[in-house]
Amino acid sequence: MPTKFWFATPIYKGALSSEEQALVAQEIDQAIQDSQATAAFGMAWREPALSTTFKYGGQSNIIKERNLRHLANQIAKHTQLFCAELKIDRYQSMDIENSWINVSKPNGFQFAHSHEPSMVSGVYYHKTSGKDGSIIFESPNVYFTAYDFPNNSAECSQTAEYAPIAGRILLFPSWLRHLVDVNQTQEERISLSFNLRLRRKPD
Repeated sequence: MPTKFWFATPIYKGALSSEEQALVAQEIDQAIQDSQATAAFGMAWREPALSTTFKYGGQSNIIKERNLRHLANQIAKHTQLFCAELKIDRYQSMDIENSWINVSKPNGFQFAHSHEPSMVSGVYYHKTSGKDGSIIFESPNVYFTAYDFPNNSAECSQTAEYAPIAGRILLFPSWLRHLVDVNQTQEERISLSFNLRLRRKPD
């Protein structure tokens, strides 16, 4: 093949088994119940149809606060698979810097944003109909928005869209801008977002 694709942006898509998903679901359901009881949920800034445990201006780490160990283990497992697929072997451990639950109500959405200065970010879908708002990643190549060539091909698209599926986990570079489409259903979508720091092996 004479054409090579350079400057690729990796997005990892994984899925939990039914048994793994059941264990994680118990943890998240209990965390939601505890957070509601302690008024830990708040309204997202400029997004009244989105409730979140994220604390603006402070640290949020629902995984550590509520000891969601099964979910933490799954994040570690899939992060290892992500790094292995990228042929990255210089990291020996992973820290969950922050994590939070999002409950997207009807008409809920999220503006385009990124998660610097973390290294890897991700989302786990806990409860979804599959039609309540896709996550849309934007190409980091700013020139795509100004020219028609070659952004009309699937390999050189301006955006990449992933529908929410219960038990799905997505991982991506924290600098990659993304947004969440409007929840046009009458149901809630529940997801858990997180940011990771990868620790290097000693020299």
